[in-house]
Amino acid sequence: MATLAVQSSPGKAAAQIALTAASATDEFDNDGRTVLFIKGGVAPTGTVTVSSTPCSHGRSNEDVAQVVVAGLDYLMGPFPPAQYNDANGKIQIATSPTTDIELAAIKLG
Repeated sequence: MATLAVQSSPGKAAAQIALTAASATDEFDNDGRTVLFIKGGVAPTGTVTVSSTPCSHGRSNEDVAQVVVAGLDYLMGPFPPAQYNDANGKIQIATSPTTDIELAAIKLG
């Protein structure tokens, strides 16, 4: 498991984003204004899933899954903390298979 460092969005300017190779399970700190950037490399496909958590009333929420196609990029989120944060305030990510998929957590605004 890897903890993704949350990177800041540069606002109106452009900035280079550092990508991390996906592992089977990853996580990042979530304040409700952070998105997950997913980059598909040259390998065929994989799936990135963000786990949800039950709300304060115990009702379950749906996980968010994205099939990653080679050569395409994706943006998921932001994720409302009450629906997606674990007990430690983190988002849990599962990737399968992990071959040639890279991730970045980016805080908006």
